[in-house]
Amino acid sequence: MNIAETELESYKNKMEEDIRDVRQNIKDKVNKYIIKETGKRPVILPVIIEL
Repeated sequence: MNIAETELESYKNKMEEDIRDVRQNIKDKVNKYIIKETGKRPVILPVIIEL
C-alpha cells in the first residue's frame, strides 16, 4: 500500500498545496481503502515531518 507515498510525491511536484491539505488527502484515501478492505472505520492519524 503506497497511498501516502503517492500523495507526498504529488505534493512535491505541485508545492502550491498546503501540507495540511496533503495530510487530509492521505487520511481520506487511507480511510476509504481500509473501509473497503475490512468494513471497519479506522482512526487515521497521519504524521508528516518536514525537513
